[in-house]
Amino acid sequence: MMWYRMLAIWTAYAVEPLVLQIPRRSFTRLRLMSDFEDLSHENLLSKWVEGIWTGLQSSDAGDPRDPGNCLESYRPSWNITRPSYFDSGLDEEPPRRYTLQVDTDKLLDIAGPAGRLIVSWTTGGPKRWSIAQNLALSIRRNTPELEPIFVFIALDADAVRRARDSGFNAVLNDGSGDLQDDIWKMRWLIQTTCVSLGLEVLVVDSDIVFLADPFRHFFFDSDVEAMTDHFFPAEQLWATWLRPAEHINTGFLFVRPSARLLAFLVEFIDVHYHGHEGPTPRDGMDQRVFNKFVMHKMEKSPPEVVSRYENITFSGLDWQGKTRRFTPRATWEVPIGSSDTITIRILDPVCISHGMNYFWRKAYKLKSCDGSGQPPAVVHVNGVDPKMYFLRDRNLWYVNDWDDRFNDSTSFLVYHHPKGLNLSADFEVLIAALEIGAYFRRRVVLPDTMNCANSPAYLIYNLSETMVDEPGCTYDYFAHANGLYEVYSRVKPYAIEAGIAREPRFKELSIQRLRGSLQLREELLSAHAERRAAFPSARVLEVDDIILLRDGLRSGSFGLRMNPEHVFSCAFQEPLIGAMACLDEPYVEEFGAEAMCEAQSFVKGCGPVGICCCWPFWGWGEKLQYFTGVKWDLPCNCGVSVCETFSRRLDSGSENCCRHAGSTALFPVTDPGVFYCETNFSWSGPTGAEDSNTYTSQALVEFAANKRTVQQSFQTCSLDRLLRRGDAFPETTLRECNLQFSQELKSYVVHALSS
Repeated sequence: MMWYRMLAIWTAYAVEPLVLQIPRRSFTRLRLMSDFEDLSHENLLSKWVEGIWTGLQSSDAGDPRDPGNCLESYRPSWNITRPSYFDSGLDEEPPRRYTLQVDTDKLLDIAGPAGRLIVSWTTGGPKRWSIAQNLALSIRRNTPELEPIFVFIALDADAVRRARDSGFNAVLNDGSGDLQDDIWKMRWLIQTTCVSLGLEVLVVDSDIVFLADPFRHFFFDSDVEAMTDHFFPAEQLWATWLRPAEHINTGFLFVRPSARLLAFLVEFIDVHYHGHEGPTPRDGMDQRVFNKFVMHKMEKSPPEVVSRYENITFSGLDWQGKTRRFTPRATWEVPIGSSDTITIRILDPVCISHGMNYFWRKAYKLKSCDGSGQPPAVVHVNGVDPKMYFLRDRNLWYVNDWDDRFNDSTSFLVYHHPKGLNLSADFEVLIAALEIGAYFRRRVVLPDTMNCANSPAYLIYNLSETMVDEPGCTYDYFAHANGLYEVYSRVKPYAIEAGIAREPRFKELSIQRLRGSLQLREELLSAHAERRAAFPSARVLEVDDIILLRDGLRSGSFGLRMNPEHVFSCAFQEPLIGAMACLDEPYVEEFGAEAMCEAQSFVKGCGPVGICCCWPFWGWGEKLQYFTGVKWDLPCNCGVSVCETFSRRLDSGSENCCRHAGSTALFPVTDPGVFYCETNFSWSGPTGAEDSNTYTSQALVEFAANKRTVQQSFQTCSLDRLLRRGDAFPETTLRECNLQFSQELKSYVVHALSS
């Protein structure tokens, strides 16, 4: 369908209005050019008519009927280049791509008269498509009025087929042939394409869920409106001691077309065009790279980016006060900015919610989003891992795949998990339930009644208020969610998420309470021999006292003795030092060593593999202290006693290892890949940023601006290489850091000479 607009024009020479009927595509281009020239539609057309008339009088002018001759001067400049050390010669570099290779007419048709799109992208692979399909279905179910303007950019033909089979819009992008590079650039190419067509576009990651119309929460006063990963943006936005990726969550970006924004986006793509600059790789996390790009623009004089949040306009970085981690400000190399300023508005992280605010804090209960206690408009499944677990457990999974997950023989076990237990007792009961699930060859429905007060974040993150009307907490409030899910749900079929109990298909299943124990021995032996669930007549088996049943089966009270070594392996649980934000070098430099969470402060110990309370990733426990000052102080093994530590002699001394409580084995039998002995690795002091080996390393950025000394910058590189890159000798670290900084200086000189 071709959309048309009726445009009425009055000119200085007209005594009556002139009414033109023009195609939708022409009108959107007219609007873009009008914004570019800062003229009204009628004045812009008057200017063109005068120019064409003048051109007709000139023998040197081209054919005025050729739109290219008339409008060339009104097109944004695309000749933005950046010398790249990666290229053997600039003349040999193939042309750079700054827009998608898609059917733009179709995008314009989908945008319709309002000139607005919602866009995501996906491949047709089953894993990627399932998440993308969930996004699309959430729009269809919760905001059906937005479905007509929603479209997938398909990265392969399978994605087009899957989208169209489900009734969703999709256009195929003819990519570069490098899928990884296309995915890195995709959100930015979508924006440049839509902006160049004069369209407003909301670009969303496929792991977004729509619960209500997000446009009601936009201000429409900025070039870009974006989600944030902050909990407290009014206090912490643009502080440089924080990880740069916190400020703007690029999984949710709304942009309004203008020539200055187009130039800004093209520059970002261009500056980070290649996967490597010499031997130095590009940061794989484009969100972190974009934040650094924005922060660099904010520091220019005058600033080329201005940021807003609610009624606050931020004057620059570190607006909270003087920072102690840099050299004196008078020594900084402050780049000169231009007069073209981009405005970026940060949206409310409660109503446009990142994953941590929704899946854990339930912050929407503290604030009105379209009505008191109503959920946010959108939820980003970021900062939570694994995504599929959280979507299913919190009942945000809209794909009807029950029959793909389960068959008629799949059986479940539910049990009474007592409330108000301390941490160790909570996890002892949980582990007992996993054992019973294994013995009965059933999937145990994980509890949602664990004691929320055991979380170190209980008060500071207001769980004491937001969880008061909930039955309790799920295990992921305390332990690494992916560990338990990977081991006991995906690899071993012992567990299923708590949220399944709220699903309609589950409620339809027959349920039976386990009564008596006279036939328990025969039933369990038969179930294992026949490879079926115990008591198969009931799809759901209910157990009252899970601890009593587990202890009886372990001790042989029912005529057979079950061995927990066949259910889980014991592993030595240690913190993942490089992930703890309270060890970040900028954080420690800013607040001093006394604010740091020393690596040795985490209580290491033996526990069931996959159940670890000092790995609460990503954005939850490992950032608690750095966001709030409250320590995440749970023991790595969650305080359980089902595993024990023993000392094993070696030729050169001894080592601490783990085995099941009561075992005497010196070499315990474990599942493949389980580390049951303490590693020799030790770490003391701060850690360097995980992107320190990339060509957008913060150490390089601050070194180039003369904000940090040579010694400080090399220290960051050294910390990163010793922790993450496996350097065994200081000489290796010195060589690699020297190469990285030499490369940056060389690129800087080449760029300066070409400017």
